[in-house]
Amino acid sequence: MKRIFYILGVISILFSSCSEDELIPSNLDKDWYKLTDSGTTPVDQKIYNIYQETAYPIFTNDTIGKELRGQNPDGEDIWYYETLNYNYFIQTVDYEASIEAMSDEERSTILDYLNFFDDEILSFLPEGVTRSFYFVKDLNYKMTNSSSLFPVNVYIGLSTTVVGNVLEYSSMTDEEKLDYKYDVLAIILANYIMLNDTNGYLDDFISYSSETLEAPYDILVGSSGIDYDDYEDLGFLAPKTGRSASSTSYYAPSKSQDITDYFKMYISNNKEIYSEFSNESAIKFKFALFTEALENFGLKITE
Repeated sequence: MKRIFYILGVISILFSSCSEDELIPSNLDKDWYKLTDSGTTPVDQKIYNIYQETAYPIFTNDTIGKELRGQNPDGEDIWYYETLNYNYFIQTVDYEASIEAMSDEERSTILDYLNFFDDEILSFLPEGVTRSFYFVKDLNYKMTNSSSLFPVNVYIGLSTTVVGNVLEYSSMTDEEKLDYKYDVLAIILANYIMLNDTNGYLDDFISYSSETLEAPYDILVGSSGIDYDDYEDLGFLAPKTGRSASSTSYYAPSKSQDITDYFKMYISNNKEIYSEFSNESAIKFKFALFTEALENFGLKITE
């Protein structure tokens, strides 16, 4: 008991010996995602205008702010840096992103891309799909137990949505630009509906391959997994991204990839691809379930 009182006494002395002048507010409630400065360049101005109109901040650096938190015993300033930790998740995941950020010189050239993103992406998104956007030069996806990198256009973290190939967009053909647009929209919207489908509108779509066709998500098909069957016959539009595939085996896609793949077909309204499948195909059956789910969810996407 004496030891406890002694410790409390020391703490009391330490706190009472600090003057108010030495204390620096921590600003723990500061909103680091709030943009308050329109900047001096056309790129800065466009980013600020987008924020004013949509409430979505766009960053081109993963350090989004800093704050003085006092001084060390040597009299040197102690700075706190707020960063976009795009690979942080509450739950453990088996994948991560690898990025290459833009230089200041490269950043100065993205005005046309910002106009595209404002007109062709943000105008189709509902409110609250992400806390922020982080534009990068190159974006790759990898499994945590593998060194193989797979280029992707979007990676969704807890505090930000990373968007890649920002600099490459200007050199794309019209067809490539359209495909890029559909891919970006599909990934963002798929994540949004998965997080907000509290009524289970996607349940029938999700269970069709995994239960009806007995092909669970992420499972190995062929080799030592379930009996080999073409992924389209199992209702999948593609095998799992980030996993090797062969003529005798592949991994079924994850649930999020499956929903994203169907979102992309839905958004693009690609009748040419859709017509390749027979009326009895698992693809057409799942697409009908997917379309019904979006209608029930109330998500409307029109060109």
